[in-house]
Amino acid sequence: MKTQVLLVCFLLSFNSFAKIITFEKGPLLEQVPEIIYTPDALIFSHSLNSMHLKDLGEYEEVELKGLKLSDESHLARLPFYSFLVEAKAENINYELNTLVEESFTEVKLKPAPEMPCRCADDASPKQLNEGLYFSDNREMVEIEYLGDYRGKPISKVKVYAGKYSPNTKVLKIYSQLKVSFFSNEGPLKSFKGTDQVGKRYLFFTPKSFKSEVEELARYREIQGHQVQTFFLEDMGSNFTDIQSSIRSIWDEAPFDYALIVGHEEIFPTEYVDTSNDSQTPSDLNYFTYGGEGDFIPDVFYGRLAVDKGIEITNFIKKVKEFERAQYKDPSGLNKQIGIASNEGESPSDVEYLKQMQQPLTKQLGIHSKAFLQDNKNSTASNIVKELKNGAIWLNYIGHGSGNSWTSINRGEFHSDHIRDLESRVVKPIIIDVSCQNGRFNYNGRLGERFMNETRFSKPIGAVAYYGGSVDISWHPPAVMAVKISELFAKKQVGSLGNLLLSGQIELLRAYSNAEMAKENLVWYHLLGDPALRLKY
Repeated sequence: MKTQVLLVCFLLSFNSFAKIITFEKGPLLEQVPEIIYTPDALIFSHSLNSMHLKDLGEYEEVELKGLKLSDESHLARLPFYSFLVEAKAENINYELNTLVEESFTEVKLKPAPEMPCRCADDASPKQLNEGLYFSDNREMVEIEYLGDYRGKPISKVKVYAGKYSPNTKVLKIYSQLKVSFFSNEGPLKSFKGTDQVGKRYLFFTPKSFKSEVEELARYREIQGHQVQTFFLEDMGSNFTDIQSSIRSIWDEAPFDYALIVGHEEIFPTEYVDTSNDSQTPSDLNYFTYGGEGDFIPDVFYGRLAVDKGIEITNFIKKVKEFERAQYKDPSGLNKQIGIASNEGESPSDVEYLKQMQQPLTKQLGIHSKAFLQDNKNSTASNIVKELKNGAIWLNYIGHGSGNSWTSINRGEFHSDHIRDLESRVVKPIIIDVSCQNGRFNYNGRLGERFMNETRFSKPIGAVAYYGGSVDISWHPPAVMAVKISELFAKKQVGSLGNLLLSGQIELLRAYSNAEMAKENLVWYHLLGDPALRLKY
């Protein structure tokens, strides 16, 4: 079977002069990157007859049709193609079958910048590490193990379409390229994604929330889920003991969905060392069962960061309201809201927001409303006004303080503003690309307040919130948010948990720097029900 994969080039957003260079040895007809599966091998190939070379002033940047540019900080940005396969990296071999080389001299390729975390005081890229830039020794093919998904080992294969020597300023582009990949364990298979799952749903909760959790369990059981509740008091008092208990449950009978009930002071979490915080709260490793080096959860999971039973009851009301579309004002089902900072580059946050909103507009007909930091309408009062009318989707990309969105024109959108929202309108799914707002310690963080706040004793805010628990990096969370929007617009997934994990998988697939993409899985958490049925 032959599968052709067409990719869309990143359109770079700076005003620069670009010249088209026709390859001397290039084919008459172009063949954009293609993956061919045979009984013996997986074959990657392309045949290109030209490239764009962009003059950026101090540097230049190359663009090849169907290929993206790499993102390893301080290294020259090279065109590459990547895909995921079901195999361990150590079991994959490859052969370079066809190489038609085009050489260019006096080229100074732009390095990928090292961006600070989103909440750094200075948001400018860090100074170039010339030692790394001039000692670039990347192989043409890189293969990296990412983890295990429900018994399937997943590795990322990355193929560069060229090589570059910063010392000699020589750029080599392979206009015709063919690479064959083999596995020691049989034919290589592409990793198809996370769609094929069952409906076994487990709830992990303190006994004090037993009656409220049973109400949600009964609701899901009526929908066809096989539900089971486990009590914290029977599992342990710290992360290690609870992890062991959950692993034993998995070993006895794998499950598909999981919901942790209680904030981190009630139901423990793990504190993980990441690039921006040595004590990153994370539930990820409750649900990774592939052993050392596994970053891919085997379960669609979420957490309710609640302290009282009434907060669970109110949450259940929002879930039923969303899934049954039982609103007094349903107009928000056709509306999305976007908020973006005036920072970032290649792409900027404004450009990222456009990429997030366009799929829902073009494919689902969902009207978009954008609040951009440079525009005077981007104020807390205007955002509140828009949310009062309801929306099914909200993207934020900018700075976060923990309890606010700060990248608006004047002031900030604070968690206290949530109190002014209405209970009778469509409550959105929020994808938050900012620092700190997704912490679940019941300390007034923005995500918790969106999920738990009431007005006149009625639930308001959001039906689900997805955000980072600490300071997060610049580009990977934004790329993930774009992928989530694209998948939602394509109607390819039925539950929220599936959608979010699929977005993370697409980030692993598409983003050059796998280490930063893997950390994104540690940072990000769903506050809400992973089995939430999506409305299109």
